[in-house]
Amino acid sequence: MEIFRNKNLRFLVYLVVFSFLFYACSIYNTAPISLSEARDKGKKVKVTTTNEKYIFKGIKGSNGEYYGLVRKNNSTFKKLVKAGVIGRESGNLYSFNLEKLDIQKIQAKNYPISTIATVAVSIIGLFVILVIIANDALDGSGSGGYFSY
Repeated sequence: MEIFRNKNLRFLVYLVVFSFLFYACSIYNTAPISLSEARDKGKKVKVTTTNEKYIFKGIKGSNGEYYGLVRKNNSTFKKLVKAGVIGRESGNLYSFNLEKLDIQKIQAKNYPISTIATVAVSIIGLFVILVIIANDALDGSGSGGYFSY
């Protein structure tokens, strides 16, 4: 395509794609927690088993039975169905019994750090875009200035 021959524009496209990848990223606490702590926190959690990682919207349960909550047809839902774990509809989410999983660790989502990382990546991306635009404007030729190859 003609538009991607301009290396600055190509760089900009990569930067935007990279920013979107980080925007969807979640950061989890390194310290593992128990199932009861995960239930009490009511936060998004990452459950690591022997050979798989699952992301749940939350954990619910009582009397020693715990259920992970996921949206239908997301990646965790598909992995659990493929593994033979039976789920049932619970409002707009599905709940899967976690007893059948060989849980190694559970990590709660770190909401403040996830938010800070998202904002920081967005600001850095915006700054780089502004530098590219300013460089082209100051150069005057539209050839790309410092970013030309």
